[in-house]
Amino acid sequence: MTHFALFWSKDCVDSSWVRQELDVATALVIQNSLPILIICLDDTPVPAILRDRYRIEAEGMSPTEIGGVIADTVERLAKRKRY
Repeated sequence: MTHFALFWSKDCVDSSWVRQELDVATALVIQNSLPILIICLDDTPVPAILRDRYRIEAEGMSPTEIGGVIADTVERLAKRKRY
């Protein structure tokens, strides 16, 4: 895995699976071992420890648009890392 993507919305806040993903993301933030992308699907507040990560404000975007923005972001981050 080269990047970690966490989709965040009001519908996922109480999900045990998303809670596990959030725990992994938090550990990665602490270790600073992978770029983390937070894809915000609505205006639900992101946990404080993740607020300064790469955020994609995706509210109102189609799945295709979100996928394109994620791909562009990953590509930009990869280019930045090479130099």
